[in-house]
Amino acid sequence: MSAKRRDPFGGNVAKSNHLPQRAVYNDTLNRLFATPTPSARASSSSASSAMQTPSIVPQHTALYDAQCYVCMSQRPALECVSCARSTCQPCARQCARCQLLACALCSQVSYAARFEQTFCFDCFRVEQQITRQQQLQLQQQQQHEEQRHQLQSFHV
Repeated sequence: MSAKRRDPFGGNVAKSNHLPQRAVYNDTLNRLFATPTPSARASSSSASSAMQTPSIVPQHTALYDAQCYVCMSQRPALECVSCARSTCQPCARQCARCQLLACALCSQVSYAARFEQTFCFDCFRVEQQITRQQQLQLQQQQQHEEQRHQLQSFHV
C-alpha cells in the first residue's frame, strides 16, 4: 500500500482504518447513553465541571429504543409527559417550572423574561397568567403615580 502523501518526519504513513459511518454513529450513541461505573464516576468527578454539559434526562427516567415522534429518527427515546409519545433527547425540552420533560411539540418557549424559558403547556398557561397579573399591577401603579403627580401639581 502506498500512502497518499509523505510523512514530514520521514516515516511511512499507513492508511487509517475507516469505519463505516453507521458504526461510528452507533458507537457514539452507546458512549453517550452508557451508564458510567462507580470508578468512572469517581474519576470524572475530579475533572473540570465546566467541561461537563448537564443532561436534561432525569436519573429516574428510562431510555428505550423507539422512533422519535418529532424528528422520526430511531434512537434512545423518552416519553413526553403531555402526549405520552416517544421523543429523543435532542427533541425533548425540560420545563423551567415543573422540571418535567415534554417533546418539542408539547412545549412552548417564553420570551417574557430576560432570557428565554421553555415550559410545558400547563405551566406556560400559569406563567402567562402570572405575567398578565404583573402587567396589571404595574399599570395600576403607574396610574396611581400619575394621579398622585397630578394632585401634587394641582396643589402647587
